[in-house]
Amino acid sequence: MNYTFISGATGGIGKAFATLCAKNGYNLYLTGRSGDKLNALKDELLTINSEISIQVFACDLTCSASRLELFS
Repeated sequence: MNYTFISGATGGIGKAFATLCAKNGYNLYLTGRSGDKLNALKDELLTINSEISIQVFACDLTCSASRLELFS
């Protein structure tokens, strides 16, 4: 299964891009700093398109330890 990776997905252009991708049927892998916001966004996007798969991972990409955890 292919996923579209979107960082900073809970706000601004990241959220707009995630919404557009969900409407167009893309499976999504979303990152952002807040797990609560990511889960709320996931629920919101699944109301737009319940046929897609959405994975979320809370992390701060400015932190090397957080990036290593994401990549593992």
